[in-house]
This record gives sequence, structure tokens and C-alpha cells, in this order.
Amino acid sequence: MTLTVLPATDLKSRVLAILEHHQGRANAITSYDLAEVVDLPRTRASQRKLQLIIRELRREGRPVLATCRAPYGYYYASTWAEVQDCLASLKSRLCEDALTRRDIKVGAGLYFEGAEKVRLL
Repeated sequence: MTLTVLPATDLKSRVLAILEHHQGRANAITSYDLAEVVDLPRTRASQRKLQLIIRELRREGRPVLATCRAPYGYYYASTWAEVQDCLASLKSRLCEDALTRRDIKVGAGLYFEGAEKVRLL
């Protein structure tokens, strides 16, 4: 199978067209499946490329949502409740990340505090 490299704008428009056909969380499409549909390999690099395209689409005002619960993937918002659910999920992840950041900072501070004392001796 040969892959055709598409211009970034063409790839972006194809991603948008596909997402517009995946209305509602029940019709979410995984990043690997989305990559395959737009003729990208099913790799982590393709996932990252799609994340960047989706970020651009969102900045342009497109209601592209994602879910971390089954069915997993990206989808076009079909109701305000889906938007609210996605926003709540993002807020929850932000809170978890803040707690993780705090724990790492405290733990690393304690760990390296001892290491610095040893070096100074």
C-alpha cells in the first residue's frame, strides 16, 4: 500500500469532513481509525499530527469533542449536554494533573534536598 502525502490544509479539511460525519459521542472515532481513514499510518506520530489538527479546528470554532470513556475517540458535538460532559471531564483531568504536579514537586524536593546536602559535605 502506498501512502499519498496530502498538503496540510487538504488533510485538515478531510479530518473535518470525517469528524462532521461522526456526530455525537455514540459515533466517536478513535485516532487510529481516523488516521487510517485519512491515509495516515496507525502510529503514535499520526495520532500527534491529528491532535494538532483537531486543536486547530477547535481554535477555529469547530465543536470537536473527545471522550476517555467507551466509545473512545473524537466526535462532533450533537448536544449541549455532550459539550458539558466533555468540559467536566477536562476539568477533572486538570484537577488530577494539578494534584500530580504538587505531589511530584514535594517528592522531588525532598529527594533532591537530601542529595544537595550530601554534595555540599
